[in-house]
Amino acid sequence: KPVGFYFQKIMQKGSKNMDYRLQGYSTDEISLLEEFDTTYQNSKLIKSMKYTEKGFGAYTKLCSNDQVSSMLTLVEQKINEAIQAMIEGKFDINPKVIGKENVSCTYCPFQDICFHTEKDLVYLSKQEKNAFLKEGEGNA
Repeated sequence: KPVGFYFQKIMQKGSKNMDYRLQGYSTDEISLLEEFDTTYQNSKLIKSMKYTEKGFGAYTKLCSNDQVSSMLTLVEQKINEAIQAMIEGKFDINPKVIGKENVSCTYCPFQDICFHTEKDLVYLSKQEKNAFLKEGEGNA
């Protein structure tokens, strides 16, 4: 069973050991956490992971089993979509606009030579943080 979804920073000069703790979301199942990280109560392995007799700390990032399952399903779906698009040679220019801000072109190194038009823009509504986890619950 997955214990969580994490990333870890790469070592840099002058960094402390605590800078390399895993960052991401963990399961809310204590038995799995304990197997993965014996220091989970004040974790030396997972950033912001704290647990006391009152429960998990306010900054601990947790996922239920349903959310973990939904995340795995979503990730698999997105990987398959990307594979299919590559096989078909489909590399559309479709910058994303969230609210009124074009968030794609701002960071694109090809913005000076790009030929996108207004019809290429994809307008997205702003969503609350982690809304995709709630939407997918029960669908996995």
